[in-house]
Amino acid sequence: MRIAVLWILVISALDAGYCVHDGSDLSSVELNPLVVWLLDLGGMPALVSAKVAGTSLVVWLIGEMRRMRYGHCCVTVAVICMVQLVVLLSYVPRWL
Repeated sequence: MRIAVLWILVISALDAGYCVHDGSDLSSVELNPLVVWLLDLGGMPALVSAKVAGTSLVVWLIGEMRRMRYGHCCVTVAVICMVQLVVLLSYVPRWL
């Protein structure tokens, strides 16, 4: 479970880093309306703050599910890790 949480944190940090790196172009190419709204509302600080808050909430909820011995904790974490894999794969074209 610790490796899964580390995976979530690393991919989230990578995603936030690329958002900051691409900050000047992000609002013109972003398709996610929530991201566009956050950029219009508070710029890059609002977007990165929302990403950090969301990741923190996910990690806290994973800890709470484990603490409460939630029966589907492993399945939930696996799905989150798969979503993070999709995020990671979206950056592959940049590296080629």
